[in-house]
Amino acid sequence: MLGSKACFGEMAILDGSPRSAGVRATGPATAFRFPRAEFNELLAASTLAAYKLVHQMALVLVGRQRKTTSRLVQLLREEDRERLAGGIKPIVDQSSVAE
Repeated sequence: MLGSKACFGEMAILDGSPRSAGVRATGPATAFRFPRAEFNELLAASTLAAYKLVHQMALVLVGRQRKTTSRLVQLLREEDRERLAGGIKPIVDQSSVAE
């Protein structure tokens, strides 16, 4: 679940791959779309704004990776195989990438 001021789609815009997930608002929301062409123009301009944007995207990706790794480590320490399987399924469902 994403909260206020969250971003999504950062992997696809960074590496040019198809999006690996979708989002659905469960209440009122405002979305900001950043088309790939404009993103590439911003990067080509080598501005401070481009650096800050990519830096924030990297921080989001690192945070998500750390959270997923932590959840997996906790589950792998689990003795009960059913709880292990039940705990891994949501991580896989949430993190799966379509290629």
